[in-house]
Amino acid sequence: MTRNIQLARQLRRTPTWAEKTLWRELRNRRFAAFKFRRQYPVGPYVLDFFCVAAKLAAELDGDPHGTPRQQAHDRERDAYLTKQRIRVLRFWNVELKDNREGVMTTILTELEKRTGKTAKNPHPDPLPYTTRERGTNSERRSSPPSSAPISSPPLCGGEDTGEGAVR
Repeated sequence: MTRNIQLARQLRRTPTWAEKTLWRELRNRRFAAFKFRRQYPVGPYVLDFFCVAAKLAAELDGDPHGTPRQQAHDRERDAYLTKQRIRVLRFWNVELKDNREGVMTTILTELEKRTGKTAKNPHPDPLPYTTRERGTNSERRSSPPSSAPISSPPLCGGEDTGEGAVR
């Protein structure tokens, strides 16, 4: 097994608070029905969040990314990813905390630009929740009956405004 796959698995087991927060919004096609992967290896790097269909990476940066050495590494990494035709969006962890709607709007805008799909035209078949996602019995959400149609979940875990807007 390659070193990057091992590193990606380790990073998935120990997410930061910011990664947990953003993953809740992006996982399982919940965000405008786009499929995201987390801690996804690409060449010599591991991307925090990656949408294969849009070739879009969302990176969350904490305090260590403010050092000159790390910023130089990030520029080198972004240049490599650009050569792979991957667009990188970088957000500070505090930006996600203070302005989650703005972060989500930025991601959605770039997804729409890169794929031509809009929030009003999402994937027709989002994946159903798995047993692991349902949590404990007290938190459990029941699955719809097999004869009932499955409706798309809200875009960002917030209320659906009917306009396809990101909240």
